[in-house]
Amino acid sequence: MAYLGCGERRKNPLRTKKEFPDKHIFVSGYSNEVMCYIPSERVLKEGGYEADSSMIYYGMPGPFEKGIEEKIMSAIYLTLKKLK
Repeated sequence: MAYLGCGERRKNPLRTKKEFPDKHIFVSGYSNEVMCYIPSERVLKEGGYEADSSMIYYGMPGPFEKGIEEKIMSAIYLTLKKLK
C-alpha cells in the first residue's frame, strides 16, 4: 500500500499498477493528513482551480512546480526497491 497525505489524481495509481504489474499496490490519498491536492502534469499545464489556487485553502504557499508527478513516482520506486 502507498499512503499519500494528499489528494491524488487517478493517473498516479493507474500508472503505479501499470509500471509494477507484478506487485499488488493500492495507492490511497488523504491518508493520515490532508496537506492539499497534488495535480498531475497535465492539470498543471492546463491551469485552473486544481493547479493554481486549490492549495491556498490548505495553507500552502502556491502552486506546485512542474515535475511533482515524477517526484511522487520516484518516491514510490525508491520505496519498492527497499522492500525487495
